[in-house]
Amino acid sequence: MQSIVIAFFLIISGFVSAAYSQDRIVYEDTTGIISDIQSIDTLIVSGQMAEVHDKIELYKQSNLQQIHPNAYYLLLGFSTRFNLITGNFNQAEKDGKIAYQAYKDVPFDSDRNYLIGRTIALWYAYTLSEMGESQEAVQIANDILAKIEQRTPRDKRPFQTVIANVYRQLGDFDLAIESFTNMLAETENDYNKAIYNNNLGLAYHELEKYETAISHYEEAISINKKLNNVRDLAGNYNNMFNSYSEIGNKDVAVEFARKGLSLAQKEGLKSSEVRLLYNIADAHIEENRIDSAFIYLRKSLKISTELNIPEGIYFNNYGMGNAFYELNQYSQAITHYEKAYEFAKEGGRRKLAMDALEPLFTIHEIRGDFQEAFQYQKEFLELKSDLLNQERLTTIERLKIQYGVAQKNQQAEYLSQKVELQQASLTMQNRISWMLGLGFLLTGGFLAFIYQQKRKLTLSFNKIEEARKVIQLQNKALEELNTEKNTLINIVAHDIRNPLNAIMGFMNLLEEDPEMAKSEYVMKQISTSLKQTEFLVSDLTNLNYLESLEINVELSETSAKETVSFAVSTILNQARNKKIEITTDLPDFDSVYSNTKYLSRVCQNLLTNAIKFSKPGTQISISGGKTSSGFELRIKDQGPGFTEDDKKHLFTKYEQLSAKATENEPGTGLGLYIVKTICDHLNIDIELESTTGSGSTFILRIPVSV
Repeated sequence: MQSIVIAFFLIISGFVSAAYSQDRIVYEDTTGIISDIQSIDTLIVSGQMAEVHDKIELYKQSNLQQIHPNAYYLLLGFSTRFNLITGNFNQAEKDGKIAYQAYKDVPFDSDRNYLIGRTIALWYAYTLSEMGESQEAVQIANDILAKIEQRTPRDKRPFQTVIANVYRQLGDFDLAIESFTNMLAETENDYNKAIYNNNLGLAYHELEKYETAISHYEEAISINKKLNNVRDLAGNYNNMFNSYSEIGNKDVAVEFARKGLSLAQKEGLKSSEVRLLYNIADAHIEENRIDSAFIYLRKSLKISTELNIPEGIYFNNYGMGNAFYELNQYSQAITHYEKAYEFAKEGGRRKLAMDALEPLFTIHEIRGDFQEAFQYQKEFLELKSDLLNQERLTTIERLKIQYGVAQKNQQAEYLSQKVELQQASLTMQNRISWMLGLGFLLTGGFLAFIYQQKRKLTLSFNKIEEARKVIQLQNKALEELNTEKNTLINIVAHDIRNPLNAIMGFMNLLEEDPEMAKSEYVMKQISTSLKQTEFLVSDLTNLNYLESLEINVELSETSAKETVSFAVSTILNQARNKKIEITTDLPDFDSVYSNTKYLSRVCQNLLTNAIKFSKPGTQISISGGKTSSGFELRIKDQGPGFTEDDKKHLFTKYEQLSAKATENEPGTGLGLYIVKTICDHLNIDIELESTTGSGSTFILRIPVSV
């Protein structure tokens, strides 16, 4: 295939002048090139990524842009798709932007223009949504939908899917699920039904509704088996692996991964093979089957390197790092974590880069190489700060999109009601004229008619006024959101940047004098600054996630004592550093109906608060047991207590209360707000007993049954 393409370029180059002088030759050549470029899509679908990479690069290195711009921009559209699939987001965004800017104003007045414009816009929009540029992705999708308004629903669905996926990525699962459910109900095409079921599964998986996710994947698998759609079937099996892994059923998870791997290897689906090999290896690492994990990782890494699949190179290097870490072979682990970090950084994948950095600073700390450890920690925290900003901006994007949808619907309703009102007015005028012709003999009936019409008009006016008020409320919500954004920027600019600046200052000292690494004072100051930053970023990150939970979390029976014990273990070092004693008195076998993860987070926040505001040498006691109304958990401290004014603002976002941390620990004013948010999701009643100067007791009343 490669030699044929090269020969084709040589022929094109030899006839440049003829191509420009004879329209017929240009058209025939363009058709041939476009058909050849379209074959890239078939290669992508079949997983032949090496051939795709070679063909794209050969075309890019030719003079295709000068000879056939349309074909060149179609090539960039498929290059965007290829780089998106292989995880090279920066290159995907670059190619997509060039092609979209060149083609966005071209009318879809021919099948060729529609094919090219649709391909470019679709994959550029997907890329933007994956990179967090949600509003721009939705704008592109809506622009194309407006262009193809007269085309079939089948033509519109890919762009409707883009918008629904944006909702999912922004954490607006209600809208995502509603959109996919509607598309599923509307389509009669089995291929589309499988896609929408798979997407619904992804949305429910992110909601931690794993059983529901699995049911949708099963439906997609059933359809794809019937269609013999092997490529998507391998992806469905991979998704089943992820959901079964999350519910702790590793054996079934690996069984699905093996099914997917067998299909991928049989059909030559290399991207799917890479992903599934890594997942099986990851499961083996968790089971401490390291030798077996290495076999899968090395094979997956070899394929990823040969085919230049950046995401595969990242994950398999990260997996190799994990395997060597488990064997305490730290030098090899560092080598692979660093490779993973570089690939993630080059691809613009901040979250993945952070995942690779975390074990790097941990290993260097274990080995006593504090200067390297602090350097990696600094990079980690800077990335986390940037990611936090992006997540909060994403939340703003989500609300803007929600607002735009709601406003559009309200405006449509407003205009519809206005038209109805105008029609009603016109009808009434016509009827009045007709009634006047009957004379005053019908005066009584005429007055009754006038009264009825006036009442209808009043109701219509009221509906319009209600719609106007809704729009005003939405505008107010946006103003409040802008105020919150400014508050967040202030926290990031001051409370987070201050300890980061302190760390950077000490890092400069260490660079000038490495012997300073032996100074207990310097090490303690850096450690304190790191903990301050981590505390602040943790609160803000948790807030962003919790506020996106539009659907209730899954609840089940869980041990109250084990959940509290885990929460205590996470903050024990903080308590010991301040010489604060924590005592627990909980029954061994009492269970509650809750969510272990989030209930533990509530306890962590309350205990962290108690430690922060308590003096060294004091005590925090945790007690509880079943009552007539459920399970009552009490967390009592010997801190300064809360004033009456504090109690009024206890659970208000960003509210800094009157008490001061005893050792200047940082705070965002979010701790108790997060506690209340989680309690609302878990159906927990929370109460405070406190008087100024006499400590505080937080009481949680937790359900014990459905």
